[in-house]
Amino acid sequence: EQAARLEAQAVQLSEWNQKLEERVAGQVAELERVGHLKRFFSPQLAELIVSSGQEKLMESHRREITVVFCDLRKFTAFSETTEPEEVMRVLREYHEAVGPLIFRSEATLEHFAGDDLNDEGVWRDGELVVPMSRVTEDKWEETVTFRHPPTSPPDGDGQGVVHADFALAAHRAVVDVDPELGLVTVVRVDTAQDVGKALNPQSVVGQIEGGIMQGVGLAIMEELILDHGVIRNPNFTDYLLPTILDAPDVEALLIESEGSWGPFGAKGVGEPPTISSTAAVAAAIRNATGRAINRVPVRPQDIAL
Repeated sequence: EQAARLEAQAVQLSEWNQKLEERVAGQVAELERVGHLKRFFSPQLAELIVSSGQEKLMESHRREITVVFCDLRKFTAFSETTEPEEVMRVLREYHEAVGPLIFRSEATLEHFAGDDLNDEGVWRDGELVVPMSRVTEDKWEETVTFRHPPTSPPDGDGQGVVHADFALAAHRAVVDVDPELGLVTVVRVDTAQDVGKALNPQSVVGQIEGGIMQGVGLAIMEELILDHGVIRNPNFTDYLLPTILDAPDVEALLIESEGSWGPFGAKGVGEPPTISSTAAVAAAIRNATGRAINRVPVRPQDIAL
């Protein structure tokens, strides 16, 4: 009788252990699901989804995004700072462009679906699903030829469609001039420039500021001195370049316009300020001194003598 009682207790203990293991496994799985969802949602929303048992409702939407994450560089950062409508527009354009290429290559994006990509391959839920050797074994190649809109030589009056596009910029310079020593400090340069479409406004402003700095150098510093065919200032000790200490304050107004044939309507933005900012500085010196400044760079002797 005692042996039977011990055997029954052993069976009951085994059942309790099994139930305990199942409960622990369930709790661990729930923690893993919450941790996974917290990568995409706030902690409160992730716990709400798991507690309702409806986390699979988000699965198809998440997969649609992560498929593209493996193929578009910096897409995650872009999607975190952009409106959802803009994200979906980019995805549609992406699939419209890549879809025909995938079809011709007899490939598929879904095969490489994952939520991370590194040198080892494509990962999903912490598991390597496609090694990099498999991802790269099929070569995708496409050749595209781009030509700008047609142009034609000028007629007898110098008129015609001789340019594919125009880049316009206006500059105003403010200078301090010491008329006795002939020294010039460029205090400020303001500009308004037609940039077509500013794809990255901060980068566009940086290009404009860099072009203005080149223009300032051409206006008051940079000059190759030739003496009977010999360059007398062949090094950067004597050939002066503007540094950050010479940089004027810059206010740039970006004017976006339609109709440019550049990528997404963008135009080149670095060259125009190099040209007209030089003229703006020279005009400001002429206006400040009353002297007929007709050369650049403007030297001290052009002002003081």
